[in-house]
Amino acid sequence: MLEPIAQEMGREMLRFHRLYGEKISRRFRQLHIDRLSQTEYLLLAIIVERKHLPMSELCERAMMRKQQVTQNVNQLENKNLVLRVRTSENRRVVWLEPTEQAYEIAREVQQALVGELSRIFGQLKDDSLEESLQAMRTINRILERFPSGTAEEKEEKEEKEV
Repeated sequence: MLEPIAQEMGREMLRFHRLYGEKISRRFRQLHIDRLSQTEYLLLAIIVERKHLPMSELCERAMMRKQQVTQNVNQLENKNLVLRVRTSENRRVVWLEPTEQAYEIAREVQQALVGELSRIFGQLKDDSLEESLQAMRTINRILERFPSGTAEEKEEKEEKEV
């Protein structure tokens, strides 16, 4: 049986997710929708962050099926945002790399998102804003401790346990 505090944490996380979607996320869903779908942007953001990663890792990090990722990567490739690279050592493994245009779009979208979020949070009073900032920093530190479920992180955890 789960600890009561872990259960309460689960309930609060669901509440956070609902409130975030209702009060914040849906306000900027339309940003850059003309250029990228939300899924394409999610995948592009992962590729830009990692700079060079195999397709299998992208699937794991995005928690999506290979077929879904392949369709969206095809769209990103058609938009000249992603390059598929095969190495001579193993031609079966497809590596993905962002183009310069991908970095530019990622910067533009991030600036637009930060601007919209700043506008939203700017509605709070100074003391509430400071409290919210501290809470967000705490939440981010906690979330960074959780593994994303990638094979790489599983291997690191197993190595530490040995």
